[in-house]
Amino acid sequence: MSNIKIESTIFSITRIVSLIGSLIFLIVAILSITALLTSGKNTFVSLTDIKSSIESKNSQKIPTIEEIYPETKFPENVISTFTGDNLQILNGWLSQFDNEKRQDFLENLSKVIKDSGDNHDDTIAIINEYKLLKEKKLTSSEFEKYFDKIILGAYAFIAVISLSIMILFSLVLILLAIERNTRKSQP
Repeated sequence: MSNIKIESTIFSITRIVSLIGSLIFLIVAILSITALLTSGKNTFVSLTDIKSSIESKNSQKIPTIEEIYPETKFPENVISTFTGDNLQILNGWLSQFDNEKRQDFLENLSKVIKDSGDNHDDTIAIINEYKLLKEKKLTSSEFEKYFDKIILGAYAFIAVISLSIMILFSLVLILLAIERNTRKSQP
């Protein structure tokens, strides 16, 4: 096999590998951007979520809750709903969350209480079921927050490796073309 045929074969193979590397880089870039844009998790619990998983549960009412968490802003309908013994229950629910999650929990709870009152549903049963569903979403979102960062790091690493391979093969193509074009032709 002559040198020209070997060079032509290597040149063709390098072009194909460079094209494949470019496609892999493009796919990884698209996946990374998609993962970055969709990395947030929705923790909202709607009234229909609660109704679908509710079982008959009853509770009682107790006094206000503003003294327990003075740094937290309590919606008015949450304050009026949780009185008496329910204050201790709400305190137990809120004690497991930091301020940001506690506020998210209360704002979402306020919306659920309002919606259940508008629909004349059993508000206490709705609230109890809300707690179970919201707690699952808030605790799973904590793990997924770190997992999403790891996944984004992996995508970035793969993108950098793909780009490096593409650059390497492009450099080989350029060097082969320069070498072929500057060589003196043999008789």
